[in-house]
Amino acid sequence: MKKTERIIRAGLCVSMLVMLLLCVTGCKKETYDFPEDLAAQLPQTTNYNVHKFVIGDITAYIPVVRWNLNGEELFMLIDTGAQTNGLYKNGIKKALPGYQITDILKENKYEFYVRLEDNEYCLDPYGIYMTEEDILDGWLGQTWLTKYNNFVFDYVNNRIDYNQPPITDYDIPMNYNGHMKGQYCIPFTFNGKEMYGTIDTGSFGTFVSLGIIGEEKKEDGLYTVHDFGIGNVHYETMEITSGEDQTKWAFKVDNILGYPCFKDHVIQLDFKNNVF
Repeated sequence: MKKTERIIRAGLCVSMLVMLLLCVTGCKKETYDFPEDLAAQLPQTTNYNVHKFVIGDITAYIPVVRWNLNGEELFMLIDTGAQTNGLYKNGIKKALPGYQITDILKENKYEFYVRLEDNEYCLDPYGIYMTEEDILDGWLGQTWLTKYNNFVFDYVNNRIDYNQPPITDYDIPMNYNGHMKGQYCIPFTFNGKEMYGTIDTGSFGTFVSLGIIGEEKKEDGLYTVHDFGIGNVHYETMEITSGEDQTKWAFKVDNILGYPCFKDHVIQLDFKNNVF
């Protein structure tokens, strides 16, 4: 091979290597800190005195609270539809310094748990258990919520509280369903039928597994229905998504009562007496 050819080939190899490095650097997934303006709305708190939450489009309409773990401040979703607590990649880095996330992949398990400060957490760095939110550190589910007799979500004032007296004399039976790792379900009415749905503060929408009859699907994929009620509350309109339009198996087979059902209300989950 002539010297000139060797120089040209060497130059091409260097150029390709540089381009590859630039691509890897440019394509690397960024992570973001929790927005300062939202963090400012969450006062300093402890794990046993959680009150204020923030909610909105950036949190997928799931309540988010400030949470202390191993001396670090985390921002956690409150998800009644999740049985476990869990940490995303950001939360693992904060609460478990020096922990090698890649070590998880060496384990022949689907889920990986650690026990920290009297609570167990599923480690979910790649969003296997739930969809990873880059600005969030993890989620708090039933294994934390059910430590209390009851839990109150006040969507009017964006606050939660626990072990409170009954907020109403009207109770709805709340059944624990071991299906899908455990859910708390209540009856609701839709199109003249009584059905059961999961109380899911971790869902941005309301999903009905059966086909929606007699309603026109809008351009955004949602249906506006008028025959929808929970207990003694009748909704003038309710935007729902058909489970048949979803790829997630849980939404296909289960009815999910999410943010649209609760956004204008104060709700209480009474775990001691199994009423809503």
